[in-house]
Amino acid sequence: MRFGFEEDPALLAAFRAGEDSALSLIYRRHADALGAYVAFLARATGALELAQPSAVADLQQEAFVRAFSTNARKSYDAQRPFGPYLNRIAKNCFVDLLRKRRRDLARDLHDPMSFEQARCGSDDDELALASLAVVDSYVSALSDPLRDVYEQRFTIGLTQKATCDALGITRRALRTAETRLKRGARKALFVAGVLAR
Repeated sequence: MRFGFEEDPALLAAFRAGEDSALSLIYRRHADALGAYVAFLARATGALELAQPSAVADLQQEAFVRAFSTNARKSYDAQRPFGPYLNRIAKNCFVDLLRKRRRDLARDLHDPMSFEQARCGSDDDELALASLAVVDSYVSALSDPLRDVYEQRFTIGLTQKATCDALGITRRALRTAETRLKRGARKALFVAGVLAR
């Protein structure tokens, strides 16, 4: 569901004030789509352990904590839909977690028993960060219609039906666009050397 505050100035005021009822309402409206987006990031970057429900829930909570902080509430540009804004925060949380894991790995390398396991984690984190960069580059080069499908389905997290309604396209056209997006992303990852055939 695309949701911005322009339709509800009272909710915006309550959000900026940090009222529990407003934060609760916003959380309920966005929690499922945000969880789906975090899981998508984890799968798209190959960090499959971060697609586990507990890891998704942790990243989801961290994104809400950041979005609901005093500074974030006061600086939020209410003209933008909240879902994509929240997704950007979640993406930053995701990248921060990958970087933290890499720092923890470097700190733990003094333990010879953990070297092999730690090295694998580092490679996985590097791969995930590289994959994320390739996917971002791929999405930025998409045509407007394909980017619209990507945003509705994978950024905002709408269902296929809701995406068709929002974009005014048929289910068949949506499936065709999704297939093109998936093939294009795989090809971009392959060309970048991130994905093997």
